[in-house]
Amino acid sequence: MSRLAAPTAGDAAAPAEWKAVSCSDRGSALRFLDLLKASYNPKPSGFQIKEALPLDTGAVLGFISPKGVRFQDANDRSDVLVPLRVLQRDLRARRGRYYLAMVHLGHIYGQPYPQYSSLKCREKDGALRVDVAAWYSVTFTKDQDSVQVRGIHYLQIEDH
Repeated sequence: MSRLAAPTAGDAAAPAEWKAVSCSDRGSALRFLDLLKASYNPKPSGFQIKEALPLDTGAVLGFISPKGVRFQDANDRSDVLVPLRVLQRDLRARRGRYYLAMVHLGHIYGQPYPQYSSLKCREKDGALRVDVAAWYSVTFTKDQDSVQVRGIHYLQIEDH
């Protein structure tokens, strides 16, 4: 069982100043999520990392900011800026905490049920936030040519 983390002042939860926007014209951001979704394997029961299908590592890394990605997890309250080289290592080796997080995000988004894969998009100050149901939020920075992933926040509190 899991439950939604209660937002705190430091969380990436969408505050009131984030403006809701349509997700339908956010193609680059959705392309990133689709790349992660490609790892979704519907065969096993539940999420099992060893059953994940391979990611297009080069394409995924093309969305990563040279400054890295901030990973947040509501379970251990971690908030870590992970350098690009660490993400490259984890994705190429198909192991590590950040590989696991990205493949799990793809698994959740790949589920054909709205409680997992529905999207809500918001913008603020040149940033785009995409909420994947109540499971994840992914923050992107935008410029004229592209979007880059700046943050991945896991929102579910796991009951162990």
